[in-house]
Amino acid sequence: MLGYIPTAQQLVEGGYESKESVKAFGYSSYFTLEVETSIHKGILELIAHMEGTT
Repeated sequence: MLGYIPTAQQLVEGGYESKESVKAFGYSSYFTLEVETSIHKGILELIAHMEGTT
């Protein structure tokens, strides 16, 4: 398990999943607000590649 990847809204709200769980997985810091956009972009690129549209 790599850990929990929160949404941008969850990062704004705080809490265990978005801020505190990083310690349990040995990360040095929590994710930035841009992580959600980066992951969405990567997923769309992967889908396009798999469909042969890139």
